[in-house]
Amino acid sequence: LFNRFGIMATGITMSFTREHDNVTGANFVYYDCGEDGVATLYNGVYEDYLYIEGVRQKAYTLHLVNGNYYYVYEANKIAKNVTLKFSEAKLEGTGLKAGYYEFDENGIMKLKNGVYNDYLYINGVMQKAYTLVQYNGNYYYVYDGNKIAKNVTLKFSEEMLEGTGLAAGRYSFDENGIMIREN
Repeated sequence: LFNRFGIMATGITMSFTREHDNVTGANFVYYDCGEDGVATLYNGVYEDYLYIEGVRQKAYTLHLVNGNYYYVYEANKIAKNVTLKFSEAKLEGTGLKAGYYEFDENGIMKLKNGVYNDYLYINGVMQKAYTLVQYNGNYYYVYDGNKIAKNVTLKFSEEMLEGTGLAAGRYSFDENGIMIREN
């Protein structure tokens, strides 16, 4: 793109007015001009607003952009430095489960994976008590109070181990909550 003086615009984000869009309510389309001067529709966060294909997104919507989840919150701005509760309906189609999710200072949803303060999270969801969970090639048992079993030996029935390929019997868990399996 060139400005009115014939100088190529590069490395900037700019907006152009267009006729009001009754579907999206957009009055502006945002473009990102690369170093080569080629303008593409803007995808991402610009001044706390989320744009997809150049269109500013509306409040109370969750979006996956460039591999990150963003939530457009009050005043059509992205949620930042906040923890929000989402229902199954709000998360439909994402593969995420209902629960609380944190958003960092850049508005990116923080999906916890692994053990945090003795709780096991997978895709941001705390695993529930009395379940055997495989994560990163290891088995964890989520025990009383939704905390992982640590430094303990527990007896498992065939029913509890169904689908794991493990035989019924006693299994120990180490100081990190990882099941110790003997060959």
